[in-house]
Amino acid sequence: KGDACILGKTAEDQVFKFNIYIRPGINEFFEEISKCYEVLVFTQSERNYADPILNYLEKDHKWINYRLYRENCIRYRENLFVKDLRILDRKKEDIIIVDNALYSFASQLENGYPIIPFIDNKEDRELYKLADYLKKHAQAEDIRLVNDSKFKLREMMELNIDRYAK
Repeated sequence: KGDACILGKTAEDQVFKFNIYIRPGINEFFEEISKCYEVLVFTQSERNYADPILNYLEKDHKWINYRLYRENCIRYRENLFVKDLRILDRKKEDIIIVDNALYSFASQLENGYPIIPFIDNKEDRELYKLADYLKKHAQAEDIRLVNDSKFKLREMMELNIDRYAK
């Protein structure tokens, strides 16, 4: 089952197979966005799982400039990892992190673009919406201000904290 069967290797060099579902528009997304952005994939997955998927999606290695993995995340709990953008040598006002788990970018909420999780919905249009958003704001002086105005993630978090702290 799935859209593709991928082969990976464990740290002990044992080959394993797994199936993946591919979000509609992924190739078009990378092709379009790589024209106006430096693309870094920052995943909570381990390298031996993530690399075969990324290599499958990007056969020519022309869209993704850098890859960061679980080893680059901060372990918050047993299976909870936070992507801390401070490890990047980039201006924070120029970074957008896209993830379906808000805790993944909890350290820099204003840099975050929350995306709906994907399993196998062939009608999914999230990458097309994301591409439009990114192209529209490619020249923003500070993407954090744009994201904050659009998503109000810090405000939502504070409201939730206030509600549960009472």
